[in-house]
Amino acid sequence: MHLSTLANGIPLHSLHAFVLSVIALAKTVHGTPQEDAKAKTGKKSTSVLSGLTTACSYNKKANGRYELGNNLDVQLEPHFASIDSAEWNKLVPADNFFMQEKYLAGLEKTAAPNLRFHYAVVRKNEKPVLAAVFQVIHIDREMMSEILAPLASSKKYVGFIAGWREWIKKGSDNLTMQVLVSGNNFVSGEYGLCCATNMEPAAAFDTLAGIVRVILKHDRDQGLISTILVKDYYGKNAPSARRLKRARYHEFLVEPEMIVDIDPAWKTFEGYQEAMSKKYRNRLKTTIRKTGAVSRKNFTFADIVRHQPRIMELYLAVHNKAKFRLAALTPEYFAEMKKTFSDRFRFTAYYLENELIGFRTSFDTGRDIEAHFIGIDYARNAELGIYQLMLYDYVREGIEKGADRVFLGRTASEIKSSVGARAHDLTCFIRHRNSFSNQIIRPFIDYLRPSEWIPRNPFKDNGTEE
Repeated sequence: MHLSTLANGIPLHSLHAFVLSVIALAKTVHGTPQEDAKAKTGKKSTSVLSGLTTACSYNKKANGRYELGNNLDVQLEPHFASIDSAEWNKLVPADNFFMQEKYLAGLEKTAAPNLRFHYAVVRKNEKPVLAAVFQVIHIDREMMSEILAPLASSKKYVGFIAGWREWIKKGSDNLTMQVLVSGNNFVSGEYGLCCATNMEPAAAFDTLAGIVRVILKHDRDQGLISTILVKDYYGKNAPSARRLKRARYHEFLVEPEMIVDIDPAWKTFEGYQEAMSKKYRNRLKTTIRKTGAVSRKNFTFADIVRHQPRIMELYLAVHNKAKFRLAALTPEYFAEMKKTFSDRFRFTAYYLENELIGFRTSFDTGRDIEAHFIGIDYARNAELGIYQLMLYDYVREGIEKGADRVFLGRTASEIKSSVGARAHDLTCFIRHRNSFSNQIIRPFIDYLRPSEWIPRNPFKDNGTEE
């Protein structure tokens, strides 16, 4: 079973807002001082782990694995190099690009100091049956204060939630947190879990919940993990993922993944253009005309290294514009991806005369093109509309590569639909380790639901013009 952007390059959606507002509900993020003291001494904190522990003791076996029950045990490693690649590759399909060894090793190598990992291999009677990837993100006081500021000042809170505004405002300077993410914070999609074909999906998610319990019990060196986020399941696998609700996870939708299905009839970009209605064909022509002075260059590894300061400036201009953000890329990330994947990782730079004014990145994952991070000079974007040009260029890349689909990630759904992308719902699950906070999550889910938007259809219907 394969449980398998400018996804994360543009302002983030309400997912991060939700994660962080949930944390703000707890009296302290890492529990009470007494609970933290017990964590440091290795003693069990009953109140913090309420609802998360089971009859299983999660004893560590002689071979370093942890028992999960039902003849299952899990090997947990902080570095992918400690994982048996052969076993991992048997469980992870070749088309699950962002769970492949090469990508995971590159991400780990360039990770920021506030990001660490858990790689899990579950075995049943010594046979590997499940592989999983987790990220632990540490949010320090400065970042927490900055992130919670909009929540504290918001006038949109209703009911009892409004009473938390002053607490957030007064307490954010004293908050730190750790979030355990099942999946990948940097890409949209099902990149947290793969299992053997003979393992039932429901059992896979029961096992995932068990792995989380092991991590919560044993990952305490840097303080307790506050929140668990299981992210990004498409409609096909969402029903199986709902098994997590038995472990008191709360289900919620985030903004949809926007995907362009490449029509085989579009032999060239001109063919794509001809398939559009007059209104959207004229819009494309306007974008091309406005950006006529903009040139493109596909950067090599040496180019990326040479222009690294400007690249990070453009990337951070986008990243810092995000309303909520959990983790940032390091300056070495793009060069490492180019070094590792060569032509499968494309870095397209946009120039106005001799000035680097933007970039877009993408992965060729085999059958698909995965839009990745972007960087934009917003002053130039207001003048020229570089972002719209980038979207068209992603479609152009998909056509030229003969791809089946182009994944444009989430956020900015309406503008992405104007270039032909269709929405695919993504379901996430979350829970707080503090039982009280976990019980009052629902109002925040309702409040932070994805914003409404109007889907656009840029193509002719039945051969007629719009």
